[in-house]
Amino acid sequence: MRVYLYMASLVMVMLLCAISEASAQYHRERHYVRKGNEQFSRANYRTSLNLYNTALEYDSTSYEALYNRANAHHQLRHSNPEDSTLMAETTYRYYEGIAADELLSDVQRAEVLRNLGESLFTDGEYEAALNAFRESLLLNPEDDETKYNYVLTKRIVDQQRNQQQ
Repeated sequence: MRVYLYMASLVMVMLLCAISEASAQYHRERHYVRKGNEQFSRANYRTSLNLYNTALEYDSTSYEALYNRANAHHQLRHSNPEDSTLMAETTYRYYEGIAADELLSDVQRAEVLRNLGESLFTDGEYEAALNAFRESLLLNPEDDETKYNYVLTKRIVDQQRNQQQ
């Protein structure tokens, strides 16, 4: 009986330690995401990008850190176009990786696809942007911003197609 109580106590201590460690990592991840959000709101995109990357070191699956990192990368690329280390493909890969997460709700996936479309549009990749907006609208047909982006992009794509003929 005494050994049983000892073992039960030991298991309980181990569980508490595991829960405490997971909680500490969650709090560190949240801390860096909050700091990243503060820097992003001040247009300090490089700092926010670094903070989101740090948050991902503590929780590589954090939707908020992944999504905000993609947004920060997009903003940084367009505020510093002369920085050749900031590749468009990296931004696209970030958004596409998030959109592939099967745990996202349709609304979350639609938002990610809309942002991917906006990034592609900004880079003049109109056909790809149109596809991203279309996919986003299939998931969330009530999103007025995406509807507007889709119509605008469709006009540009149609004009380009007409000029090619």
